[in-house]
Amino acid sequence: MDIDELIMKRDRDIAAAALYSHELPHIAVPPRKETFESLDNDTTGLWVVCRKGEYLITYDDVRQQYGLAFRNIIGDLVYLGEEGGIDDAYDSLVSRDDEQGKKESRRR
Repeated sequence: MDIDELIMKRDRDIAAAALYSHELPHIAVPPRKETFESLDNDTTGLWVVCRKGEYLITYDDVRQQYGLAFRNIIGDLVYLGEEGGIDDAYDSLVSRDDEQGKKESRRR
């Protein structure tokens, strides 16, 4: 899959993501291939297709699945796993973001 095909796929998937079709276009980034470390210390190459803060929505063009990753405090890219569709990945991102906000408000 080349970048143009990936952009077309991502944009079609964003348009079909009924619940998040308005939010996702604002976090879409030009796709780039990055190497991620998974939680079991394996490395894998994935496309970064969206970014919100330290969280990244990835695309695995072999499995044809979107996933969620983040950049840790030392700058490493950590893959959290497959989520399915782009809307599933964004839902997981929002859930993590909400949970992080709740933790921070309890600390204050």
